[in-house]
Amino acid sequence: SATTLRMTFNEASEMNADLTGWKVGKVETLKYTFDDASKFTGTGLSSWDTASATTLVYTFFGASRMNADLSKWDVAKVANMGNTFTSTTSLSSCNKRKIADAWKSSAVFVATDYDTDWAGEPWCIGAQLNDAQFKQASWDYVQDTGAATTNWGDIGDLDTSGVTDFSWAFSTHRNQAGGSRVN
Repeated sequence: SATTLRMTFNEASEMNADLTGWKVGKVETLKYTFDDASKFTGTGLSSWDTASATTLVYTFFGASRMNADLSKWDVAKVANMGNTFTSTTSLSSCNKRKIADAWKSSAVFVATDYDTDWAGEPWCIGAQLNDAQFKQASWDYVQDTGAATTNWGDIGDLDTSGVTDFSWAFSTHRNQAGGSRVN
């Protein structure tokens, strides 16, 4: 029934609990929730229902070990996310990229530095593929499924929401460079 988690773990420097079981579907305010929770890694946060959240201001400020994949968080109603990730120095390039890809439709996220900085992070397994990456991945799967799975992840888990051209994708009758038919 909670609607706010404001400052819940503020300066809880020793806290690093698994929060998977927390039901936060009605929470609107996550302001300063993990502020300076310096040992918190973010375990369990990827499963949180944040559809009601309206503010993420300073949510992870100073949570230097936080490295959760928050790409499934619904930030559609968030009106302010200033300094949300400031000083989260352990957030991996992969998680930054996944968050940037997932949150890019949020006008508030686009207004932050994270949108620009994180969108340029290298691709990682589970992140959204663009056309060029998808063409390379599909060619790799045709050539060597085992190696492709290692490099791109399980074929069923590919995020193709950013792909606009699926022509010749897994065909053995194409060349790697252009995707044209080979006779």
